[in-house]
Amino acid sequence: MTTRADTEAKIAALEAALAAEPAPEQLFDLAQSARLALELRGTDEMIGLEPVPEDRLLQLEALADRALHGAVQGGHAPAYADFVSWALGACEHEAGFATLLPLAEGGDADAAIWAAHLAYFARHHERQLEAFVLARRGAKATSLPADKAGHSDYLLGLFHTTSYGCDEDLVAARRHHLAAADQGHVDALFELYVFHAKGMGCEADLPKAIGFVERAAEAGQARAMFSLAAHLASGNEIEADPGKALQWYERAAEAGHGRAAATAGIMLALGQEVAADESRAAALFQQAEALGFPWWDLADACGVDVETFE
Repeated sequence: MTTRADTEAKIAALEAALAAEPAPEQLFDLAQSARLALELRGTDEMIGLEPVPEDRLLQLEALADRALHGAVQGGHAPAYADFVSWALGACEHEAGFATLLPLAEGGDADAAIWAAHLAYFARHHERQLEAFVLARRGAKATSLPADKAGHSDYLLGLFHTTSYGCDEDLVAARRHHLAAADQGHVDALFELYVFHAKGMGCEADLPKAIGFVERAAEAGQARAMFSLAAHLASGNEIEADPGKALQWYERAAEAGHGRAAATAGIMLALGQEVAADESRAAALFQQAEALGFPWWDLADACGVDVETFE
């Protein structure tokens, strides 16, 4: 099937489903399939495929958004995370919160957690008191699996750290992050690294902080991988190992950390205690730029001949 035919088939399937009001699960499956196709269409011309007309792609995107909304309104919990990502990316913060709120007020603890998440990361200050209440409701729910309960504790840790919907209380924030980490929440592990490194809500303890950042890095948390690489590069509270530092910088870059890509590129461009490799450095600088990080400023400050890699 050609890309054009595939697009038209997905448009037809979504239109038919939306007209028939199917189960939320079906709407979510169709929305996911359409979104994956839209991601692939972005590279068609690069690999020699005939591009699909822009108006048809916009139509597919609009229908996928409607299907995602329908899945959420139908209470299909697996759709909530994608819906919140859409609301944040589209700056539809209030509309997204208003969609999840009735579900949360109806006793859906998962919806409560994602509504709180949306309000916090959108910095929706008008909703902060409601968001705090919703996050607490999620933390108290007994029906949620550990990963969802952990996310609720993680959010409460952030709320108490930043005075979002509550007073600042770093001791309480650390307690919530510990509870989240015990349930496998990798972002909470990174927060605990910061808390123990800086002495927030506890005595500063850098060796203990290193333990948290190592656990978070091994679990794939990008900021943790970058921070662990920095410790390995500098030898701060851990045995210096430039080779391992480079590996962690590259792993962080693969996880979407632009500064990590630039830092790895600089190490290779200058041969900083690793073998110089201009080809790899250039690729990493390109990766950093693709991730939105202005690598040239940092590289220039570190002594790299930036013109060589532009």
